[in-house]
Amino acid sequence: NSTMNRPPAFLVAGTHSGVGKTTVAFTLMGLFRRKGLQVQPFKIGPDFIDGGYHRLATGRDSINLDLWMVGWPGVQESFQRYSSNADVSVLEGMGALFDGKNGTPSGSSAEIAKRLKVPVVLVVDIWGMTVTTGAILEGIIRFDRKVRLAGIIFNRAGSRGHFEMVIKSLKPALRRKVMGYLLHSPEFEIPERHLGLKTLEENKKSSRILKAAVQSAFKTIDIQNLIKAFGARKKRKSSSSFQPVQNIVRIGVAKDPAFCFYYAENLRMLEEAGAKLIYFSPIKDKHLLKVDGLY
Repeated sequence: NSTMNRPPAFLVAGTHSGVGKTTVAFTLMGLFRRKGLQVQPFKIGPDFIDGGYHRLATGRDSINLDLWMVGWPGVQESFQRYSSNADVSVLEGMGALFDGKNGTPSGSSAEIAKRLKVPVVLVVDIWGMTVTTGAILEGIIRFDRKVRLAGIIFNRAGSRGHFEMVIKSLKPALRRKVMGYLLHSPEFEIPERHLGLKTLEENKKSSRILKAAVQSAFKTIDIQNLIKAFGARKKRKSSSSFQPVQNIVRIGVAKDPAFCFYYAENLRMLEEAGAKLIYFSPIKDKHLLKVDGLY
């Protein structure tokens, strides 16, 4: 059983797109890392931007679980392979929790959470809202009880007082699932543009955003409860799942702010097949080193 041999894991999902999943996910990753845990990040779907922020928070490449490209066997294999060498795995969903292909649940975060048997931590944007929060949460829980909602994190709380008002308005069963909140602050909001979030390479303030978010979250998110809830713990170092072979060919890989949309897994597979990757910048470099091919 693949669930027996992997570390604790959970999927960060949202009530809707733009709720702050990436901000919450990379803040949680940063919190775990500050606690000395090895965190393996994953991103659901064909998203190349969020993974950069995951890498900043964890120091590890984020692996895309792209159902459309690799199908269920590929998603399951990638998840099992890359989560096996970490203390905790954090998966960031896409869009809203139940929204999938062409207005159906197919390929949604909820479906992937069920298939991979991982619990969900739901991000709820509570800006301008109190009692209605409970109505939204109760509806989500009743909609599909096979989705295991393990935790709730509120985003964009106006203040601690606002957070406490929302907590008091919830039924006790929901209240127990709340693991904290993030304050509404421009200090740790990732800037957006027409394609979504700014890439890590474009965002010169990314390190400051992570630092500010993690420092604030230590006061507002119960990280010890998160660690306990998912059984995250340090373990003895295990051998890496990456086993390079003797270099057969030299492959030049364009990498700079103009060329940064890559699946980390594709590059690693090239290395495992025997390629030595030579990174270069089409923007800055005037000459290309001798290579056998270009990616």
